[in-house]
Amino acid sequence: MKRDFNPLTPTEEELMDLLWSSDKPLTSVDIMEQSKGKSWSGSYIHKMLRLLFQKGYLKEVGTKQYNKQYARQFVPAIDKHEFYAKFIVSKGIHKRDIGKIAVAIAKESDDHVSNVDLITELELLIDKLQEKDE
Repeated sequence: MKRDFNPLTPTEEELMDLLWSSDKPLTSVDIMEQSKGKSWSGSYIHKMLRLLFQKGYLKEVGTKQYNKQYARQFVPAIDKHEFYAKFIVSKGIHKRDIGKIAVAIAKESDDHVSNVDLITELELLIDKLQEKDE
């Protein structure tokens, strides 16, 4: 069953990028420290975390003590690839378009992954899909 896609605002997406790139759960305090160049206040970060949690993009995984107060720790409830897959599907792209999308991304990308590596990865995905159909 497919869930409805809840789009992110540009600022929510920036915050999710912080969480997606972190290898550990983050608190609002951690986010404030990592976003010093931004104009996000503590109350604004709390509001964004609450909204992302309500939209189902975050999971609470514990608390961390700071002096006498505790802050909730969050991790993404959806990984970055899954988010963008849902985004693409919400724009009317279907399963039959996956090959074309993969080729277009490969042409646009500058991450220096060789075509051989990309083909190997795609072949593994094809094998997984074929196993699911059997």
